[in-house]
This record gives sequence, C-alpha cells and structure tokens, in this order.
Amino acid sequence: AGFGLAVGFMIPGAMLPDVIDLDELRTGERREGAYFSMFYLTEKVGVAVAISMSNYALGLSGYISPDDQTESQRDNDYQPESARNALRAMIGLVPSVLIFISTLIVFLY
Repeated sequence: AGFGLAVGFMIPGAMLPDVIDLDELRTGERREGAYFSMFYLTEKVGVAVAISMSNYALGLSGYISPDDQTESQRDNDYQPESARNALRAMIGLVPSVLIFISTLIVFLY
C-alpha cells in the first residue's frame, strides 16, 4: 500500500513543472505561483471533501464510535457488519475505482 499510495502523491507533483513549462512556451508568461497555489488548494479541498464523505458514509453505515465501554471489550467486535463493509469499500473498492479513473485521465495527458 505504501508504494501505491506514494505514487499517487508523487506523479501529479512531477507533472506540474511540465505543465508550467508548456504554459510558458504557449503564452510567454511565467505563472508558477498561480499553478502551485491552485494545485495545493485543490489538493487540500479534495482531502477535506474525502474526509467529510467518509465520515458521512460511516455514519450512514451504523459505525459505533469507540468509547470507554467499547474499548474495554476484549474481542473488539462491536462494529455492525454494515460498518465493516463500508470500511472495506472505503479502503479497497473506492480507491481502486478512483485510481483507475485517474490513470485513464493521465493517459490523456
């Protein structure tokens, strides 16, 4: 998971200087600051939206927030099956689909 996750964060940052250079060749203007600020702004907004959506999905699935009572259970088996399936989807299925779509978009670059 580490290598796959690292590539997802490295590739866009590696492509950004090429996009900036191409823009300079086409327009004759140097707008690195605008590109980098928009890049990181959209990244931060994307992370915030992803966290919000995942928390909302967990709430809909019946996720039980840990507290003193649930943490004292020995088997830690207090989450309903719907919450477990939601976690499985958020960890495996959803990222796989999004990475596939992103890969298709990158091939058009």
